[in-house]
Amino acid sequence: MRKLLTAALLVVVSGCGSNQAITEVSGKVVKGGKPLEYVHVEFLPDPEKGLSGPLSFADTAADGTFTLQLYGDKQQSGALVGWHRVTLQDFKALNSRDNPMPPRFGATFGFAASTPIAIEVRPGMESVTIDLNDYPK
Repeated sequence: MRKLLTAALLVVVSGCGSNQAITEVSGKVVKGGKPLEYVHVEFLPDPEKGLSGPLSFADTAADGTFTLQLYGDKQQSGALVGWHRVTLQDFKALNSRDNPMPPRFGATFGFAASTPIAIEVRPGMESVTIDLNDYPK
């Protein structure tokens, strides 16, 4: 049973076949033009739009910028080409135990089923700006 589970996990993690294009993706997360630091960003391939494979992730820097890394055994920068649902986690609010702060954006952004953010990753695309004021709360 353990071998079967391990094999299933390997199929999920290595879902990116050699025939799937990967491109570098960088961007910035802002709210009303102000950069948001310490936001965990995930680009999840959207199966409803025909894309499957590993997700890509990054954490924003103090200026709100990020560069995606493809999830898997071999850390590689970029994301699969195609449509992604983008989720965000407010690590700054989650880690503010000593001085609790309210979340800077709603929990809706944290789940693939409810996030309003969908981005098409294209080869050679310019940097993407995710302004949370552009999306419903």
